[in-house]
Amino acid sequence: MIFKNYSVIISLYVLFFSVFCNSSTSYTGKFGWRSIDQRDVPLIEEIFFQPKEFYFGRERLYFGENETIWWIYQFDQKLFLKPKFIVVLYAMMNSPQPVEIDLRVVFPEFQDDFYFIRQYYAPLSAGRYMIKIAEEQKQIPFDSVEFIVLEEKELQQLSGPLRF
Repeated sequence: MIFKNYSVIISLYVLFFSVFCNSSTSYTGKFGWRSIDQRDVPLIEEIFFQPKEFYFGRERLYFGENETIWWIYQFDQKLFLKPKFIVVLYAMMNSPQPVEIDLRVVFPEFQDDFYFIRQYYAPLSAGRYMIKIAEEQKQIPFDSVEFIVLEEKELQQLSGPLRF
């Protein structure tokens, strides 16, 4: 009888501790990118295509307006209790404040000992954009990144390692 009570207490303690650790976590990670011009790709291939390799970075992020932009957010820590996240895409053009153009609730994936979010955006119009990520429960962004979508002729005029 005594052992049953202790096992219940220990189970409650472990549950409380794991919930507390997860709720007080400040998430960190890095963004990975891949862009693909899918204009000549058959529809069936486009539907099932998911890139496997991404290039990590936050600086000099330029994409063409004909490219599908794939991105991942690789977490630096383990995720307990599989939290849900909110991903918001903002356009930062001709307005004093960013304009929300896409909002998604996403679940993290796990592969090769890493937790990550994988998403993509179909070709976007030329302009500046920002992605913000927040935990669904807190709804306070813990990370963000900006990138630029250029017209094809502008992208060809730039020099340096810009393509992902």
